[in-house]
Parts: sequence; structure tokens; C-alpha cells
Amino acid sequence: MSRDPKFENMVCECALAVPMILGRCATLMYDLGEYGSAEEYVRRAVPVADDDFPLLADMLHLIGKLALQKDNDEIAERYLSLAFELGPGSLGHADFLATFLMGKERYQEAAEVVNKGLLEHAPDRDRLLKLRSRMADRND
Repeated sequence: MSRDPKFENMVCECALAVPMILGRCATLMYDLGEYGSAEEYVRRAVPVADDDFPLLADMLHLIGKLALQKDNDEIAERYLSLAFELGPGSLGHADFLATFLMGKERYQEAAEVVNKGLLEHAPDRDRLLKLRSRMADRND
């Protein structure tokens, strides 16, 4: 079954005031390559979310990824770092931020992110261990 971004965008429009649904819609639109829609949904989700919004780290991470789409590395790093600090146990946040830092040849900072991610996310370590191995290969 193929996914229709226009239909899925229309469904998401029905949930304009529910931050959890808006957050999921933002992620869905990003995954579909609809970056403008993703940005619109994340901009709607964050202001209406309360302090214990469970997707806040994910939304900040998504803002960082959207900034990368626009080649705005400074904004991207700020939001990717904020997302990681809010949820260091998120394997995706640690992997993405460490990979971003490696791309900037900031290997020590990337190693710190990987190590912190490993400490916080012990049950699912393989992905970060592979990243650590790739980093070691580059340092040799």
C-alpha cells in the first residue's frame, strides 16, 4: 500500500490542538520528505505542549534535522544537542548527534556523546558500539 502525503497531511490537520498528534504528524511528514509540512507541525506542537510533553526531545531533534535540510549547521547543532541533553537515552538522538559531530571532525565530543548514550541506553547498545568502532577507525 502506497502512502499519500497529501492525504496524511489532511488527516494531521484534524489534530491542530493536540501536541502529541501534532508531534507525530511532524515526524510522519519528515519521514515522507515533506519538510515544509514537518516544520509547520513541529512549530505548532512545541508552543501548545506543556512541560511534561513526552515528545519534546523528539521535536527538538526534528527541528535540528530540519535545520540540516536548510544547511543551517549552527541551529541544527543547537537543537540536536538540546534534544540529546533532554533524552540522552534516545539511541537515535545520540547516534545522530555523534555522527553530526564526526562530520565536523569533532571526534572527542562525538565520543562523549556516544559514551553518554551507551551509559543511558544499556539495553540496546549495538548501534552505538558500531559507531564507536567507526570513530576508532577514523582516529587510527
